Amino acid sequence: MLHSANVQPRPLTVIGGFLGAGKTSLLNHLLRMPDMPRCAVLVNDFGAINIDAGLLAGVRGDTIALTNGCVCCSIGDDLSNAMIRVLAATPPFDSIVVEASGISDPWRIAQIGLVDPDLRLESVVVVVDCDSILQQANDPLLRDGLRLQLVHADLLVLNKADLVTPAQMAQVLAWCQAACPQAVTVPATQGEIDPTLLGSSFGHASRPRTTRPGNTENFANRPLQASRQHALAFETWSISTTALPAFGSEALRSSLAPLAGRLLRLKGQVRTLEHGWAEIQFAGRRANFRRLAQAPDPALQQLVAIGLSEQLPREQLAELFSA
Repeated sequence: MLHSANVQPRPLTVIGGFLGAGKTSLLNHLLRMPDMPRCAVLVNDFGAINIDAGLLAGVRGDTIALTNGCVCCSIGDDLSNAMIRVLAATPPFDSIVVEASGISDPWRIAQIGLVDPDLRLESVVVVVDCDSILQQANDPLLRDGLRLQLVHADLLVLNKADLVTPAQMAQVLAWCQAACPQAVTVPATQGEIDPTLLGSSFGHASRPRTTRPGNTENFANRPLQASRQHALAFETWSISTTALPAFGSEALRSSLAPLAGRLLRLKGQVRTLEHGWAEIQFAGRRANFRRLAQAPDPALQQLVAIGLSEQLPREQLAELFSA
């Protein structure tokens, strides 16, 4: 990537976590902070970013501009190109945040901050779904991938803490500490945490991140095979929602509940009897709806489901959403 001797390395924060853990909720919370520095946020999915109307300055192509000087840029299929565009921006951004996909290893992205002279790795933040993580960790097909996401974390955000009992939270905490004993842990509801925990990426002092003893492999020589095999363990299903009838929210929840386990994540737009067009987010065993002010653009009216390879309930989903 390009490097300029006149620009100090920008702090890079990577936010990871499994499907539906609440990574975007955390980003939404941070973007609403009144003293947010001028930050570039690289995301995979614009549709999940809930930008307050008072913050929205404009949308241009694959970039959303905010009134506080921050921007959200779509990663698309190429993180490197998105990063190059951000680093070339004038004036330069104060910091960069990347939201990793729900099935990727955030450390793979974080190592860019260790080898690129324009970047300084600030922290790796991993969001954990307290309500689902123990069940997911017992699945032999998910266990290794979940631990892989946590192992290099600096901060673990134990999200959805309001949905578990103190005893369940103690179990979640024990599992997280066993997977990543060096990380700071903080409980959260809807991704809301104190931004001072995230250091200088969000305007607060901290020390630069370096590799840890025992974790000295660099970005270039770490094998890709494990990450590719992990990605192949998942498959997706999607359908256009333009012709869908309206659903009752509770009826749709009841229809999706038996699919939990095989259906890891469902998101998109549906028409509901109660609220008209709404964004649906299904993860773990819960479905949540957020009312949309207007019908989404026809090109964005889509439902996307993610599940384990050869276990995703395609037929049930097709029957449900083509009824």
